[in-house]
Amino acid sequence: MKVTNKGAAPYITDRKRFDANSMSGRWESRYCGRGWGAQCVQDYLDISIDRNCDGDGIYIVYSYATPIAWYDPTTDLWFYIDQNHSVTTTRHQTITRMAIDQYNRETGWQNNYVTVTP
Repeated sequence: MKVTNKGAAPYITDRKRFDANSMSGRWESRYCGRGWGAQCVQDYLDISIDRNCDGDGIYIVYSYATPIAWYDPTTDLWFYIDQNHSVTTTRHQTITRMAIDQYNRETGWQNNYVTVTP
């Protein structure tokens, strides 16, 4: 679904696929093993991500091509990358963090995210 960057938050909260001007969110496989994809996610979770494979996966939010957060349904945890970026990516991080906070309110979680510092 094509949305504006500001309109991306509900899609992130619901972990639905979206494409915005310079950010996107989608489910990606963790098991296909072709070895390319979101490098920092692969490094952190010690998995291989293939953007072209269906199946069990994690939901990843991107700013341009950089992963800034991901959701792992096996743990029901969000992982949020805490790193300084450009002004635009910082805005994307704010939108994403607000969406994660909304997810917490809807599910009753107090703190279901892990801050990752690369």
